[in-house]
Amino acid sequence: MILAILSAVLISLGVRTLDPIHDDFLFVLIKTLISGLIGGLLIGLIEETFFRGAMYQAIRRNGSAFSAIIFSSLLYAAVHFIDPVRLTGSVDWLSGLQILGGAFWKFGYWATFDSFIALFAVGIFLGVVRARTGNIAYCIGLHAGWVLIIKCTKKFTSTPGSEWDFLVGNYDGITGYLAASWLLLLMLLYWLYSKPREIS
Repeated sequence: MILAILSAVLISLGVRTLDPIHDDFLFVLIKTLISGLIGGLLIGLIEETFFRGAMYQAIRRNGSAFSAIIFSSLLYAAVHFIDPVRLTGSVDWLSGLQILGGAFWKFGYWATFDSFIALFAVGIFLGVVRARTGNIAYCIGLHAGWVLIIKCTKKFTSTPGSEWDFLVGNYDGITGYLAASWLLLLMLLYWLYSKPREIS
């Protein structure tokens, strides 16, 4: 529901528009739902096991929940923009360093800032859920659901161009300043009205 509401707002603002319905819509819908659910569960399981599981717990052992949430969220957002350049020419002893050195080129572009902020907000939200519940099961479920909604939204809508386009970033056409604001608002409400159950 969290990202479904966001997608509905983007559609209502004209940032994304619904594509025409074709004869094979039902087949495509079922296929998208299945692949989105499987992909979402796999991504959620892998990423949450590392970021809200191992990394969070490692920081939490020697620090506060706040520091664990912030640092794991920063790394979570950052890794989404690591994009190794293609190696041209012959392979030699320095090829690996060339690939590694070029992997961070997206960090020099201001256009990625809004998407980075949105993914950082995602990390904060999931980190707070981790801190409040004491496990990563909820994080995996939320993450999987978000991936599913993003996949469906991208599949059945397009971006015609709107005066509200600044609300979304170029990472996936959905996350951006609006998503960051929405998630941080929900995170704050969740933090205020939930009871801490973190298992140290």
